[in-house]
Formats: sequence, C-alpha cells, structure tokens
Amino acid sequence: MMARNHVGPSAVFLAGLLNGYSRLDETDTSTPPPMTQPETSRLPRAESSVSGETERTSTVTVNDDWKTDKDDNEDEDGVCTRRTRRAQRPCFVWFVGNKRLGLLVLCLISLSGWIAAFWSMPNVYGTDTNNGGNTVIYKEPDHGAAYHASTDNAADTLAHGLSVEEIRNGSWKAVAHSLRWVENGEEVLLTDSTETTSGQVHLSTWRVIADRDGKPEAFRVDAFFSGQNGALATSHTYGGRRIVPQDIWVGANAQTGLILSDKTPEWRRSFRALYWLLDLRHNASNSSPPLQPLDPQQPSAEAQLAILSPRGDAVAFVRRGNLYLRRLAEDSVEAMTADADPAVRNGVPGWGYEEEILESNAATWWSPDGRHIAFLRTNESMVSTYTMSLYGAARGDRQYPEPLPVRYPKTGTANPVVHLRLYDTRRRRLVAVDFPGELADPERIIFSVVWLAPRQLLVKQTNRESSLLLVFLIDLNKTSPPSQTAELVRTEVGAGGCWVEPVRHAVQFVPAAANPFGPDDGYIDMVVHKGYNHLAYFTPLRSSAPRKILTSGAWEVVDAPTAVDADNGAVYFLAAGKRHMHPDERHLYRARLDGRGVHALTDDTQPAYHAASFAPGCRYAVLTYDGPGVPHSSIVALGPKNTPAETMARIEANTALAAKAERAASSSTLPQRRFHHVDLGGGGARAPIMELLPPGFDPKRRYPVLFSPYGGPGSQTVRQQFAVDMAVLLASRGYVVVTVDGRGTGFNGRDARCAVQDRLGHFEALDQIAAARLWGRRAYVDAERLAVWGWSFGGYLALKTLEMDAGRTFCAGMAVAPVTDWRLYDSLFTERHMHSPQHNPAGYAAAAITNTTALRHVRRILLAHGTADDNVHVQHTMVLLDRLVRAGVQNHDLLLFPDAAHSIRHGARGALYEGMLSWLERNLRGRDSWPGAG
Repeated sequence: MMARNHVGPSAVFLAGLLNGYSRLDETDTSTPPPMTQPETSRLPRAESSVSGETERTSTVTVNDDWKTDKDDNEDEDGVCTRRTRRAQRPCFVWFVGNKRLGLLVLCLISLSGWIAAFWSMPNVYGTDTNNGGNTVIYKEPDHGAAYHASTDNAADTLAHGLSVEEIRNGSWKAVAHSLRWVENGEEVLLTDSTETTSGQVHLSTWRVIADRDGKPEAFRVDAFFSGQNGALATSHTYGGRRIVPQDIWVGANAQTGLILSDKTPEWRRSFRALYWLLDLRHNASNSSPPLQPLDPQQPSAEAQLAILSPRGDAVAFVRRGNLYLRRLAEDSVEAMTADADPAVRNGVPGWGYEEEILESNAATWWSPDGRHIAFLRTNESMVSTYTMSLYGAARGDRQYPEPLPVRYPKTGTANPVVHLRLYDTRRRRLVAVDFPGELADPERIIFSVVWLAPRQLLVKQTNRESSLLLVFLIDLNKTSPPSQTAELVRTEVGAGGCWVEPVRHAVQFVPAAANPFGPDDGYIDMVVHKGYNHLAYFTPLRSSAPRKILTSGAWEVVDAPTAVDADNGAVYFLAAGKRHMHPDERHLYRARLDGRGVHALTDDTQPAYHAASFAPGCRYAVLTYDGPGVPHSSIVALGPKNTPAETMARIEANTALAAKAERAASSSTLPQRRFHHVDLGGGGARAPIMELLPPGFDPKRRYPVLFSPYGGPGSQTVRQQFAVDMAVLLASRGYVVVTVDGRGTGFNGRDARCAVQDRLGHFEALDQIAAARLWGRRAYVDAERLAVWGWSFGGYLALKTLEMDAGRTFCAGMAVAPVTDWRLYDSLFTERHMHSPQHNPAGYAAAAITNTTALRHVRRILLAHGTADDNVHVQHTMVLLDRLVRAGVQNHDLLLFPDAAHSIRHGARGALYEGMLSWLERNLRGRDSWPGAG
C-alpha cells in the first residue's frame, strides 16, 4: 500500500490535542509535560482461551463489548508502568508464627518458581511446553549467517542497538538482481541488470549452453553487450542529451535492448519515463552502440509503459492514455487507439486496478507469437475524485497548496468500467471483446488476462463483491470482426459466502503433445481443493472441471504453477509448509502431469524460504535462497523426472553481508529469531508467530514486548526470510518483538482466511490479544508493558486491538497510516472482504474504530500519517482524531509528514522511525527521550 513519492523532510508533532486541535509548525520546540511515575496498581486479568490456559478474573473477558472496570489501574500521565502485587497480611503473620516451616515453604516456592521459569522458556528444538505442546519452534539452520546472539551478557542494549540510518541506508539488505531469461538460438541468456549506488545500471550476462558432451555450462560474459565491463555507461547521448539508463529489457535473440531513463513515479507501481532502443549487435569494439528514441518523431515525449514483443521486433507503448506500436524495422509509430481523455486510458490501469487488481502498471499483454496485443480500456468517468493537497517547500513560492486529484472508488460508489480489446498487428485491426452473462459492465472486475497459445486467451472475471468467478476462453480462430465473443467455460461460487480467489495470471499452458490424458491442449490453474489452494489440470481448454487434481493435502501451493516442462511431463511450483504444515516456509517442488507424484527439489526437512525463475523450456532455473540465513542465488540445471537439480554457477553469495552478520552475531548486535506455531483458540488454524529476542537476551530479566502485526486478508508477515528491518531495530533496542499471523492471513487454509469475511478486524484483534496474554505469562516478559504497532492494515489492526482490549492487556500502541473506517477505503479491496456498505451496514459499523470509551483506557496512542497518502487517505486519521477530541480523550499523539505518501519515504522515514523509538522509550519505558525532552 504505497503511493506517489511526494515526501517532505520534516514532521509535525501534535501532542495531546487537549480540548481541541493544537497547531504546531515545523520549528516548534515545545515538549510534552513531564510524566511522573503513578501509584502502583494491578491490571485486571481475563480468562484466556489459549490452549486451555486460564487467567482468573470474575469481571473481564475477551469479547466485543467493553465492560467498565473503574479506573483503579489508570495512570494520569499515560506511562505504562510495572505494578506490584498487594501483600497479603494473613500469610505474613502465619509465616512469622511458623518460622522453620515457613522457611521451608519459601524455599520450595522459590525452587518451583525457577522450575516454572525454565519450563516456560521455549526450547531450541521440539515443543513449547508452555503452550500445552502445541507450539513447534525451530532453531535456524546455518545457511549463511542467521540471527544468533549470545545470551552470556545482558547489557543495556539501548546504547548499542542498531541505528535508524543502518535500516534506512540499505547496508543490511542483500544484493538483489533483476534477472530476465532470453532465448538466443541454441543457448539461453540470463540478463542481470543491477543498479549501483551511483545510479549506473550494470548489465551482466550469463550464457547457459550445453557442451559437446551434453553437460550444461553457465559462464558470465560481462562484455557481451558492451565494452565497459557490463556497464551500460552513462556516456550514452542523443542529440547532445546525456542518457542515464535505469533499466533494460533484452529482446529475443539478444539483438535489441529497450532502455528506460528519466523515470518519474506516479502511484505505487506506475510512472512516466523516456524509452530508448539500443542496438546490442555491436560488439565490444564499439565504445557507444547506437541509441535512438522509441518514437523518433517525439524523442522527448514520456511514455507510461513500453513492452517489447516476444520476438523482439516491435514495442507496444502507452503515451497520454493511448496505445501505440513501434515496429523496429520502421521509424514511424502507429496509433492503436485514439480515444483517451482524462477519464479514459488504454493499456495502463487506473489507480484502483493498479493497486488492488492487477498489482502492476501494465494492462497490456502480447500474444506468444507477437501478432496480437490484448489490453484493457479503462473508463473512470463515473469514479469520484479524492483531492490531496501538497504543502511542502518543494512547491516553491506557491501561496496556496497544490491540489493533487486521484480518481478513487470508495466503497458503495461507482467503480471503473473496464473492457478488453484486441489488436491484430498484421492486419492493423482493433477488435472489441464481448462477454456474455449476467454481469453488467459496472459490476465486472477483470482480474486476469493470460495467453494460453498464440490464438487462445483465458480471462478471469468476478462480480463487484467477488462472490462469483467467471472464466472465459477467447479463441481467435473464430474471429468475427468488429467484435469477438468470449466463451464462458468455468464458473465458481465462493463457498460459505466467502470471496472467490482468482489468483492473478496463475495459469500455465500445456500443449497437446504433453497431455497424458488425451490429444487436447490444456492448462494448469490453482483451485481450492478440500480447503487449500492446489494445482488442477484442465483439458481440453473448454473444460468446466479439472481433469486431474495434481496436488492435495493440508498445505498450499503459492502463486500458482511457476513453469511447465512439457518435454518431461512436469510442472514446477512453490509451496508453503508441505512437509511440516508451516506456512512460513517456501520450498520448490515438481509434480507429474499425470498426477502420480510430487518431488521436492529443495530440502524441505529444513525451514527455509526459496524463490525460483525458470528459463524457457525449463532446462535451467535460477534458485534463490531467501532465508532464514543470508540470501544467495544460483543457476541450476534441471534433469528429467526426479533427478536432483545440479548447481552450475553462483550468481550472488552476499559474502560481505554474511561476514557482517557473523560479526554482529558474535558481538551480540542482532537479535535472536524464534518461530512458533500456536493454537490461539477460537477454532482457527495454528498461528505462525515470529519472536525477536534482544541481543544479549537474559531469561532472568523482564522485557517490554511490542507486538507488530500486519494481518490483512491473505497476507503473510511471519516468514523464514532474512530481514534486518524495523522489527529488528526495535529488538536491538531491548524490546521483545512478536509478530502474529492470525485468522485472515494467508497460506494457512481457506477456513483461516475466510473467518474474517464481513467482520474485518474482529477475529484478527482477538488473536493478537490472545497471543499477548499467552506471552504475558512468560517469565522474561513484563506483562505490564505490552504494546502493539502496525502500518496500513497493520495500523488498523493495532487500533482495533487496542479498542477491543480497552487497556486490559496492551498499555500503548502506534498506528502508521491506519484505516479507521472501511467506508472511506477503496471498493475493489474492501467489498471483496466486507461486501458493500449497502449489503453489510452492521459489519462496516462494527469494523470502524469508534469506541472512544474503550480507547480512553489505553495509556497512550501514537498516530502517524503522510498528508499525500493516496492509498489510505489522511482523512482516516483525521476522522479518528475528531472522534477522540469530541469525546474528550486526550491520550494520543500525532506525527504528520507533509506531502508524504503511504510509504513515508526518504528523510521522512528516518524522522518517523526516530519519533517512534523516542515515543516508545517515553511511554513503554518511562524514559524522557522524546525529541526536545530535557
């Protein structure tokens, strides 16, 4: 959930908002009033449904309703403090009268306490007995350098923790490569374009070939495309203009490169840029291969998108909402459309489709043979406009804020109307596609467009509320200009009132020659099978039901089939938790097309997280290990059937990062990571939980704990990936950080995902509260200093958790760019999970953050938002602030970032992190470290 990168370097801090709004400018150096330690008291405890464990109380339970416990436990200054238990005089008098027996009892109690403390600590292997045997915890394998920290020294980590700058400057990030496979005759090229710190793009090339004995070889050819050691040098010029490449796509047969420069971001994935054509046939003897603009007639005209054809002989591009074609053998450009206006665009999505449906800046798809182009025409004329204001110094001498409008479909309002068009590049003819059926244009959402073959196209649609999935086949062998009628071949209805799951582009074509069941073409798609996402083989193409389910079990295929090996009758895919049923893992598998077996290509006996990219024909692949240790990637050769993959060359070892991680581990700089799988009650699946323990962790100490959820539908935050991020930064400062993927999150079965249908925030918050109460029983946890924080949906979940908990478990929370009322969010996401406000008014009312009475009992709340957030508008935070102020609730602080988008990037990100750290020190530890505090 990110947006336009209008980011101001400063932050505005609004503290307290006493009896109305306080107005502070960027130069305000005032500080909040000093906070004193309150008198000690005891928070009421609640009965917990966690694995049979119960905390006794007669007044409070975890449910929707906030019950009034008069504020004997509320501190006036809002600081989370540790409270002492009331002494019980009768026991003391009894001990005085029975000294020897009393001493013996005290010794036994002390011994039992130590045993209990030891028993409550999670083991490195096996089962967490503190949770009735339901939590499986793994020690991290030594893949590179994982997080390990000595527990010999429990020194104060506040002074020795990681810095915000270390997180922001990317010094802890693994080197990432932009890899693309290119067919080049008998060999396969793997291009690797990597941007350096100076902004220069290096194009490295791997040649993957078979030698005379048939043994595959891979070797790096840095000078394959240039004589500058693989660098696309910044010396390229055109008409006296210096061209700095920012990315490159290499066409088939490695003859032409499409270069991008002068990139200007628009929304999360969209941008405008200049595109150039580079002749790659010139060898190293030419210092500067000829460069030409994509459109020779308008060399300085920006494009919103440009895509090379599969044959590398043409480029489709979008300029000012119209689609154009540049044939590389010609200097002229032909227009495929001419109907764009401010509300109509072709080939690129509007804001809603970019963010929630396609998750891409492209709505254009070449056919495999390069003859046809499919694209979406988007009409947003009925979509309402939300206007943001830009304030910052970058606006120059403007006296008034600059308006920035975006067509944003909110729940219950008009959606964009989208149509599919086809362009025949040979006949230069545009064809409209008609979809028969019950869905009117305003109710249709086109989720996926996939070419199965040069003349067959599969299109997935849902209705507006995503309760119905329609799959259409378009056969160009039956073209009847000027329109093409699609054929409905499959229909799925969301079971139990839950949404359907039309995974984007999750389809792989299987030619008839590879079909083990008959003489017809087919395809592999991902379907829900017995409550989990699995692979299904559909043949022939018009089949309404799968011919064969290729995978099954209480685990899930991830992002559909990765590649099909037609020659060997196999399909490759990634899966979450196949062996151990742990969704935080990713392993690579191969399944036979006849459904007779699944074989692991990575060691799924060890917890790990992998990714894979396959060459055309599936002879080779890039296999990437992403964690839990330091990432590395290699080119591998894939053999037939169940033969193991053979490593050919290492692309990236991240050696420097591995050495840095080892040094940090030996010096107790990085936290320890532990993975748990916990039954949180409520009938849901076991929740994956990741725990970060501070460097120098001492089980005899009691630490403040910060819960860090995201929790959005189908999302996943607990993953066996290497990351040194904000959570690690917080743990390095002496906090235990816990991340819980509860009900509603992904890769744990459809029942777990669909539990939140029509009730966003309810079960997600209950799971956070249940986990917090479970953690609060651990000997090393200070149960009186539990806080929760999140960003975007995570910010919403943090606020909903605080609202439902009403100060009983969590004493503080931070919410960055939070949703506070789903009526204000976009329809394409929200109505999928909540239906429309017209159909579910009670659900929307319950999901909003409105219970100010409950929030009054939270010690302190920090809200942060960027004023140019196009995704979760700052309106959300303002509406909540208005509710709090009107109710006289004064326990909140506010950080505003002028012109910052949803991601709050650049200098503002550092200001946000520093502000959060200082706020936590003041409100969770009681230290006066807020900026400006003396």
